[in-house]
Order: sequence, then C-alpha cells, then structure tokens
Amino acid sequence: MAEYRYTGLLNFCASITSNTLVNFKQNGNIQDIIENVSEYFGHQWLNNIKKTNINLTPDIILNILQLDHIGSPNKTRFMINNTSILLSPTTVRFIYVSLDILNHIKNLNLNNLDIIEIGGGYGAQLAFIALLSPLYDITINSYTILDIPQVNNLQNLYLEKARTYIKLPEYTCTTLDDYKQQSNSNSLLISNYALGEFNKSWQDRYIYLVVAYISHAYMIWNFSPETPNIHEYFLDKNINIRDEDPQGNCPPIKTKIITY
Repeated sequence: MAEYRYTGLLNFCASITSNTLVNFKQNGNIQDIIENVSEYFGHQWLNNIKKTNINLTPDIILNILQLDHIGSPNKTRFMINNTSILLSPTTVRFIYVSLDILNHIKNLNLNNLDIIEIGGGYGAQLAFIALLSPLYDITINSYTILDIPQVNNLQNLYLEKARTYIKLPEYTCTTLDDYKQQSNSNSLLISNYALGEFNKSWQDRYIYLVVAYISHAYMIWNFSPETPNIHEYFLDKNINIRDEDPQGNCPPIKTKIITY
C-alpha cells in the first residue's frame, strides 16, 4: 500500500465518514482499485454462481441488494432466479468468491472457525461470507481484517452499515502492528490479491507474523514476469493451485487461486 498509485485511495479512505459513506463507490480511487469489475466479467462471475447450484433465496437476494446499495455503485442488470435485478458487477464477484471460499471450508470439514483476511478492501468479503455461510451450515466465530489505518477506517464504516442489514460475526479491523498472533487449527487465511502484491519485505512480515500461525488458506495471487513465483514459504505446504476463471487481468499477468 506504500506505492504511489495507492496515495489517492489512502487519502480518501482516511477522510470518509458515516455521512460520506453513502456514495463512496463513486470515488475514482475506489473504482480503480476495488470496485473495478466490468459488466462483461460480472456476467462471467454470475455464470460461475449458477454452476455452484446454490439456491439464492429471495431473502438472501434482498440482503445482497441491501449490501450492494451501500456506497451507491454503478449497476448492471443481471438475471438471478429468473428475476432481473440491478447489481454492481463487483458485488457479483464478491458473491462467487464467497461461495468458493465457503466450499473450500466445507471440503476441509472446518466449522466454528476464525478467519483472518489480509487486505480487506472496504470489507465486503467479510459481509458476503457472513451472509452466505448458513447455506453451507458454517459458523464463523470471528473475522479479522489486517490492513492499514486509513483503509481500516472505511472497513469499519462499511461494516457498521452492513450489520444493520445482516448478522455479522465478531469482527476486528486492525493493523499488523496491533495484531496478536495465535495458533489455531480452526483458522483460515484469506488474501485476495493483497499478499501477492506486497514487496518481499512486507510479504515476509505478514507470512512470519501472521500466515505461519494459520492452518488453512484461500488466496488469489497474481503472477507476472516481474513476480513469477509464489513466496517460498508456501513451497513447503501441500497447496492446490488452479487458474482463476475468468481471468480478470490482461496477459502476461496470470491469476491463480491457491488453497490448502
């Protein structure tokens, strides 16, 4: 997050309040870095949702619409359960990734677990996992987002609004410096792009202060000619690697999902 391209995002996240949260997804920095899924890819993610055969009930769809509305995003028309609804394409992606994460948790036979997310955007991954976890009979005991103070500010404001619509687990948005490490066999790491985008020094800090204490993981990682390899820590893990589908980045960047 120290790179120049994030300066505008950090300044905006630091300045946002509960009053300005109403249209934060219209901010160019948010749209460039977080709220950035195109209409085309939104439909691709919707196809993936349909392939899961998970039934998004009318009550869940209502909650999705309520969460989606926070921040006033640009919306596209999608057909879900034979009903035409307006959603942000980025929300559609959050739904699919949440279902994929929950399926991974189910396959691990985990429950009553603690989730630690490195780099949490505006907090939507937490909200959608919380909303959809009952579909898998999964209980989330706690959810921790590790980020920097400016982005923690936005996450806390977003989640405070989200919990007026849905039930959230106990959650904390904090920094690496304030995080207390603890080993837990019922724990899951989530890092959607963030960990893979850090420089080696920051990757080392997060891996040896956080990741090493977490039993399982779901990560989305961008590989490029400049960063062609995953961090060496994961080479000693029994990891599963698959291509993200669809690929949201332009070649030569290749995006993969890494789980264990």
